[in-house]
Amino acid sequence: MRSVRFLGLAILLLTTRTFAAEVVWLDELKLDGVQQEWGEPQARQSVGEHPLRIGGRAFEHGVGTHANGAMSIDLAGVVDSFEAMVGVDDEASNKASLAFRVTVDGKVVFDSGVMRHEAPRQVALKSLRGAKRMQLEVLDGGDGNDSDHADWADAKFTLVPDATAKPKTQPKTTTPAKPAANQQPDGRARKINQP
Repeated sequence: MRSVRFLGLAILLLTTRTFAAEVVWLDELKLDGVQQEWGEPQARQSVGEHPLRIGGRAFEHGVGTHANGAMSIDLAGVVDSFEAMVGVDDEASNKASLAFRVTVDGKVVFDSGVMRHEAPRQVALKSLRGAKRMQLEVLDGGDGNDSDHADWADAKFTLVPDATAKPKTQPKTTTPAKPAANQQPDGRARKINQP
């Protein structure tokens, strides 16, 4: 009788079991595609290579970066949601002022407004199923990028059930340098007519 009850309970658990959604942390992605004006992006630490801290609160996961910067992410249509806490890292001087912006498939879905040293703000984007591309940006607060150390803390993607791919960063896009005044577009020296 006991074995029948146990078997019945096991079958019930197997048929009603819900599968935990897979999570991919932002700091697990390759960061070589991140563009920023100062320093190098850091996984699980600030851009100054210290533990991530915003408003006195420490974070184990996240990416430390700097304004002005951007990270493009291929969502592969398999992301259900994205969550993060954003803010100025505590290591930054009082000159720091920056803003965070998230764009999904060309539409701005989050804009923090200008932030200084303060409590982190939450980014909670739901219903991202089918979305293809996400752009994470850090912008200076309109006064230059001096000490604009920015953290995407506890940043994570929750995948749709049975996802067959994972989000990944896109490679850096390079903008060709403008030729100097004395150069032609192909780099050859421009002939200057002198009297």
